[in-house]
Amino acid sequence: MTRISVALLICFTLIGCDVGGIAVAPGEELPEFTLPDLKGSPFSLVKQRGKVVIINFWASWCQPCIQEIPDLQRLQSKLKGEDVVILGIASQDIEKDARALVEKFGVTYKVVFDSDGTIARRYSVGAFPETFVVDKEGKLVMVADPKDGMPVAKILGPRNWSAPRMLNQIKSLL
Repeated sequence: MTRISVALLICFTLIGCDVGGIAVAPGEELPEFTLPDLKGSPFSLVKQRGKVVIINFWASWCQPCIQEIPDLQRLQSKLKGEDVVILGIASQDIEKDARALVEKFGVTYKVVFDSDGTIARRYSVGAFPETFVVDKEGKLVMVADPKDGMPVAKILGPRNWSAPRMLNQIKSLL
């Protein structure tokens, strides 16, 4: 084992290093939040226990985010009836602009508003879109990035969410 490998192992084991910009290691619970949905009703992450949650931070002014919306919608359709919640968090955005995109694309997955970016900062989101996968116990999951197959704690940039590899990973968490 190289010195770097040993240092990383110690870091992850003893102090829970910052993984991909979020100060939560895989297997740990993500920070709780409650945000308003499209109808103004509160949506709470902790109330999703028992379901796999895919948290996608996005904004209407972000072209890669717009590119990703139809594929998240396809994933929603493929997982209909499963214990999976796809959650779009419109962050640092103007609510009417986010609503217009949701309507334009016929989004049926859950969308909430983080207008001032408080939750994005808590999750150390550095760019949009960024996506996290949470297991049924509310813990961060490492997944193979659909782009290159490398294991990651968060996925940076748009991806083909309905690709068989990603779909199989999500179903394996059920």
